[in-house]
Amino acid sequence: MTPKRIATLSALALVLTLPKCLRAQSSTVTGVSRAANPAISANVLYIAAASLGDPEHEAGHDEDDYGAEEHPESGHNHDHGTPGANVQELELRLTSFVDPHMKADITLATHGTADAEVEEAFVTTVGLPANLALKAGKFLGAFGKQNPLHTHQYPFVERPLVHEDILGGEGLNEGGVELSWLLPTDWYADLTGGVYNGDNPRLFHSEDEKDVALLARLCSLFDLNDATTLELGVSGLTGREEGTDTRSSVTGADLTVKWAPLETQRYRALTVQAEYLRARVRDDVTDGGQGLVQLRLSRRWWAQGAYDWMTEADHTASQARALVAYVPTEFQALRLQYAATFHEGADTAHRVSLQYNFTIGSHPAHAY
Repeated sequence: MTPKRIATLSALALVLTLPKCLRAQSSTVTGVSRAANPAISANVLYIAAASLGDPEHEAGHDEDDYGAEEHPESGHNHDHGTPGANVQELELRLTSFVDPHMKADITLATHGTADAEVEEAFVTTVGLPANLALKAGKFLGAFGKQNPLHTHQYPFVERPLVHEDILGGEGLNEGGVELSWLLPTDWYADLTGGVYNGDNPRLFHSEDEKDVALLARLCSLFDLNDATTLELGVSGLTGREEGTDTRSSVTGADLTVKWAPLETQRYRALTVQAEYLRARVRDDVTDGGQGLVQLRLSRRWWAQGAYDWMTEADHTASQARALVAYVPTEFQALRLQYAATFHEGADTAHRVSLQYNFTIGSHPAHAY
């Protein structure tokens, strides 16, 4: 047997002794390594909605507004999509480790079936000393509980009223940098500071690179017992409006209580959450919040309810929502929601929505 043949057989024997999972990741039929290939997932939201009553007299709506993009300068456009059946959103997500020190996430999204955009594209450090983590790129800022969520992660079909009025339809989603520090405490406590472009159209209107927005958030998590946790958070955001010395600022506070006994959490669980926001934008003050309850009835069924409101100098609005969700697996959910929106001096708007959500590919972990 020639030395070349001996070397070939030895290499083949070495490969065959590797665990099957490592052999599968090591190469493809082309001989190119798959170890660094990104994990890919796609999430699609379908929605069928109907307004109960006369659309021309619904609070906060104009009949021509349905399906239109929210205008940042307009005050109270709380429409949530076109009546009928539509694609609410499609998201394509890629995530991978760049190297042992950096992880990358990219999310491409379409609102409806058009207007594709880079919703997020950022890197996160891995293993920095002193419990530090750095995020840089374009992403949803760490303000409160609602803003960091993607559309398919919303507790209800749409965002709360006060979030749309203060942060706009896209929320706080800008290019920037966030540095978080896991504090050396006996309980979980995370302090985050952020610097962003400051171009949110509802708050800052700034395209000047010197007019940055600044964020701070402190989040603490406590174990009340083996089955119950309490999370408390406070957030602050400030930035200067372009061409003026006026500063816009937003403050927020949130509370989340979760009950999920280890032995029955797949069949019984409860989440109670409240969040409050207050903003001063060009000397106008807006405030409001949301309270919600999510109850797991069985392995596949959830029931939810929420009440949210917002007030400002010339406008008051509130909304009550009830939702039933059928969730056969973590990869799909069917949700039926009823919402009643109340505006001062206008008729109540009633709306029924049926939303179907599914994910294919590598399913990313949800935030706590």
